[in-house]
Amino acid sequence: MASERVEFLKARLRNTNPSISVERARLVTQFYRIPSIESPIMLAGYAFTSASLGISRCMAHPLGAMYHVPHGVGNAICLPVVMEFNMGAWPERYADIATFFGEDVSGLSVLDGARKGVECVYRLVENLPIQPLEHWGVTLQSLDQLADEAMKGGDRPNNARMTTKEDFIRLYTKALTLKKQG
Repeated sequence: MASERVEFLKARLRNTNPSISVERARLVTQFYRIPSIESPIMLAGYAFTSASLGISRCMAHPLGAMYHVPHGVGNAICLPVVMEFNMGAWPERYADIATFFGEDVSGLSVLDGARKGVECVYRLVENLPIQPLEHWGVTLQSLDQLADEAMKGGDRPNNARMTTKEDFIRLYTKALTLKKQG
């Protein structure tokens, strides 16, 4: 459910109440420090039912159908790649994510703060026992079909940036090895 709490931040249909939105995202970073998981899960459910989601979901669904990648794992693999892709659309929201992870973004440009937020999510995924897509048998030859299926995703129109089939192929290519830009 962590990916849903980040995806709603960049959704076109997101809740415009910043206090609710920020609290939902902040709870992601406190997952292991809170006594009860029910509150963040409930808030995550509220987040994606009120805002819908984005292309991480569009990418994860065909991974599950074609390669048996568990839904949460597929979302975790795709989320940082998608965040990097979407970063320029609403950089202030990604800068907020950096602060939730304890990063100091004061004195940074909004875009540099957003980069820190994306880096935090990459680090989080790298520290989890999650393998990149190549581990699941996904190959360069299968990306065209995955991209076709991702294009059918109902959350695609809600993503922060409009996405083409070529965009999905680039995103899946990056997720094959799960290496961040730069």
